[in-house]
Amino acid sequence: MKAKRKLWIAGILAAAGVAAGCAVFSAGDWRVPNGEGGSWRVVFEDEGLGRGERAAMAEDYLGILAELAPKGSRDFQGRQRDGKGREIKWMEWSAERPRLPDRWHEEIGRLVVEEDGEEVALVSKKLSDAYQKVFRLWEKHPGAYRRLTAFVRRLNHLKEETLPENFEELFYFDNACSYLLGSLKGVEIEKIFEMYAELDYRFCSALDCDEDKEKLLALLVISGFEDGKPVVSKYPVVFDGGRWKLLASDWRASS
Repeated sequence: MKAKRKLWIAGILAAAGVAAGCAVFSAGDWRVPNGEGGSWRVVFEDEGLGRGERAAMAEDYLGILAELAPKGSRDFQGRQRDGKGREIKWMEWSAERPRLPDRWHEEIGRLVVEEDGEEVALVSKKLSDAYQKVFRLWEKHPGAYRRLTAFVRRLNHLKEETLPENFEELFYFDNACSYLLGSLKGVEIEKIFEMYAELDYRFCSALDCDEDKEKLLALLVISGFEDGKPVVSKYPVVFDGGRWKLLASDWRASS
């Protein structure tokens, strides 16, 4: 990965709020605090990755782990071993409601034990391939993903906005919810807008970005309260008509 590309991707990660909060940089490697006074060295299964690629992936990966707050390790499904014969272990999380990027629950937090007994945090080839796919997507659509930052900022200030005249400016209606277009009443629209304005939104990881049927997608972590209890979940957003939008829900069916 060329230096310009590495810096450009790092810029998107930083702008989106993905920060390697648990990273300890030492002699050009990356480490993850293990919650027990030590740290795990981060290693990549794909030895063909360039320094810049590893740096961009590590920045995002360490940001994910910072939120999960590792607190030691545990054996993995009966002390299994990887293709190199190394024992596989798993990080324990101290976060009450750990939120991992979708589809990657079995890849994030994996540890392997080296011959000298050192536990290291492994970024599998499957995971690094996924990062490379996302980085190519960002390079193909740089403007769209740079706008995601501003969209998340807007969502966190919806209380300061007036109700948009065109609801399609804020929401993307797919085929499942297209029946709602033109049928929502003023009071319904106002309640829906107020409901979304009460939530907090943030972008968690590059791994939450994708493309489907020529539509750019991302998953945001949303948090709020339900019956007085904190609730954390994921919510899809879609890039449509030159702007990011919340995916419309079938509100009437769920009410």
